[in-house]
Amino acid sequence: MKPYLRWGIIILLIITLIPVFLQYIIFNNGIISNVSNDGWAGFFGGYIGSIIGAFATIKEIVMESAFQPKWKFQKNLKNHSFVLLYV
Repeated sequence: MKPYLRWGIIILLIITLIPVFLQYIIFNNGIISNVSNDGWAGFFGGYIGSIIGAFATIKEIVMESAFQPKWKFQKNLKNHSFVLLYV
């Protein structure tokens, strides 16, 4: 199995199991709380969304830093070929 497919399946399982976990552990229990289920849902939605946003930002930074030297090289190559063409 290819690594990206394996990670895709793992992420899909996590995304599928989080709501099930929240339903049975947080919302459907007998623990008395001062906060309503809507409050807890908003809290966990914000918390999980911030984690996903942080991972997406880190991934984008890593990808950007990996491709930046290639872009600089191509830009410098174009500038030098223009100068050589007219010298």
